[in-house]
Amino acid sequence: MERVRSGRAASDGGAEVLRYMVEWCMLAGDVTEAACFENPLSSHTVENAAGQDGLDSSDIRCPNYPQRKIWEVQTVGDGTNTAIAGTFRLALNRAGNGFADNDPCVDGQKTCTENLAFDALAMRADEASDDAYGGVFCPTTLAGGSNNARACADGVAHGSMQAQLEYLANVAPGSVTVNRRPTKSGASDVGEYIWSITFDNLETPDDFTLVKPQEAETNLDNGSITVTSLTTGMTYDACTGYAVIKQLTTGVNYMARVSAYNSVGYSLPGTPLTYMKPMVAPGKPTSVALTVQSSTELRVTFDPPVSTGGDDVLSYLLEADSSADFDTNAASPQTINGQAFGGEHVGQVLYLDAGAPFVFTFHELSMGVKYYVRVYARNSQGYSPTAISSPSFETPRREPGSPEVVRFLPTSDRKLTVVVDDSTDNGGQAVSYYRVEWDTNVLHNSNQAPPDKGTKVVAVAQHTSVTLNDLSAATYFARASASNDMGYGTATDSSPLQLMPSRQVPGIPTNLEISVDSQKIGRASCRERV
Repeated sequence: MERVRSGRAASDGGAEVLRYMVEWCMLAGDVTEAACFENPLSSHTVENAAGQDGLDSSDIRCPNYPQRKIWEVQTVGDGTNTAIAGTFRLALNRAGNGFADNDPCVDGQKTCTENLAFDALAMRADEASDDAYGGVFCPTTLAGGSNNARACADGVAHGSMQAQLEYLANVAPGSVTVNRRPTKSGASDVGEYIWSITFDNLETPDDFTLVKPQEAETNLDNGSITVTSLTTGMTYDACTGYAVIKQLTTGVNYMARVSAYNSVGYSLPGTPLTYMKPMVAPGKPTSVALTVQSSTELRVTFDPPVSTGGDDVLSYLLEADSSADFDTNAASPQTINGQAFGGEHVGQVLYLDAGAPFVFTFHELSMGVKYYVRVYARNSQGYSPTAISSPSFETPRREPGSPEVVRFLPTSDRKLTVVVDDSTDNGGQAVSYYRVEWDTNVLHNSNQAPPDKGTKVVAVAQHTSVTLNDLSAATYFARASASNDMGYGTATDSSPLQLMPSRQVPGIPTNLEISVDSQKIGRASCRERV
């Protein structure tokens, strides 16, 4: 889309300027500015300064030169090569009279014409006042009036198409122009004609419809009529200021020129001193990926948009916010290049020469907080729509800290138990697993084989302790570490640091049951402690 600005012509040449013509050419390949207009373009529709769209670029009309509505009426033979004869009638729906196709005519309402001859003359100037039936139109309701009495006496077809239509209600004298032509060679013998009817000098040129009443073809022999709208009437609010040329190729340079037109003809064109290319804001960036960099950092990588909007991408802008609506700072947004951004964290990528993929890292984020991220591209026309990252949010985090306490307990002469207490530092994400390690060496680097050395991993949601079975009468060392999605943190040595399996007093009985038998003797039973 390109906007061409134009003021009024310096001189109207002694007659009112009626319209303007906009032409443009493409500066592509080896085409020079001098040769550009050797093949001007003018096939696209344009929008005028009043916002009226869909206008012909070669016919940008001024308010004093409205486009008139044109209708076409045609008589069509029945295919038997028999000459058409008789009369037909037309009706006009205008100013809210509500007349529609196939409605009956009502005398006195002046919505229907009188009988029109199958070969009716076009204009009142073509009428012959001394014709036997009278070419002069005199409606039957005024028979014997000021018009030729003989012309009205028989009530058959009288007068021209123009005179008949201008007699109807809401149509002023002199406001209808009609041209008549035969539809093919020798048509006068067959009786097929086309009347082109233009309604001039109407304040609202599109508020009427020419239709066929119920009686349209009652008296027409060997044929029928068709009624077709050829052009839509329109008034114009502005012809100067600017014209918007649409459907152009973005990123390609164009030149444009404007010519004025009056009743004498077209002026020499006026040409701007510069050329321009159609441009819009770019498309949104692509392949936006969000990853965790540390407990306070998130990294974003992305590629350029598919469409640059016809202009170079100048920069990229990124937002990170704990709100999915990016409105945490909406009350005091940052304004960058004329646009306000309400995200908590806003950053830009300004150096683009290294090429894609582009990388940006958000710093000083809060560990464990969920952040949403989006990216914009910018060219000279503004910012693109937003591209949401994948995933749409991430949480700055790291591996958990060491468990607070790892308790080492004797269970029997062949068993030891390790109990892990929750860590207060989960690294920004809930702890998912504990890893317990044991060995006969304090450095956990002996060559012992299981069960004297080993590792067990337990899900935190299910267990917080591990029992080591089938151990020897040796001294053991244990330690435990916690993990989340980022991996395992530092291990905590057990307390006490070392321990040997040893016999213990029995545990508390479990599943105790008390019952009374028939002799009223109480009995107690329990199961062995596991």
